[in-house]
Amino acid sequence: MGVANNLISGIRRLILLAGLLFSVLQVNGQAWLERPVTLNETLATRASLLFQVSEQAEVGMAFINEWPEFKQRITITTNQLPVREVLQLIFSGTSLTYEATEHLFSISRKKIILSGYLEDARSGERLVCLHPVVNEVR
Repeated sequence: MGVANNLISGIRRLILLAGLLFSVLQVNGQAWLERPVTLNETLATRASLLFQVSEQAEVGMAFINEWPEFKQRITITTNQLPVREVLQLIFSGTSLTYEATEHLFSISRKKIILSGYLEDARSGERLVCLHPVVNEVR
């Protein structure tokens, strides 16, 4: 019985140690989201602001520069705010969001689902739609 109890106790310690190590890696894996960023820009494009954030946080980024949101100009002033909060400010009022990994943030659009019916403007009759219309939000 003593050997079995020691073995079970050892396995429990190993599982606990592995869990602690995994949680530390998870926290450190996106630690750059808490790095402070300072921006003081008047009418800068979102794209240029994201490049500044990437540089200051020392993290890579990926996004499609042709999207109109990146060409829009905004004014932003931050003083040592965490990257997470700065990204929220930059994306405010847009359908943009980001996903973070250890060394990169990638920017995408939030998925928007519209549902309803198409009706004839004159008769009010519902129209049959054989193929769903899927279009990128612009």
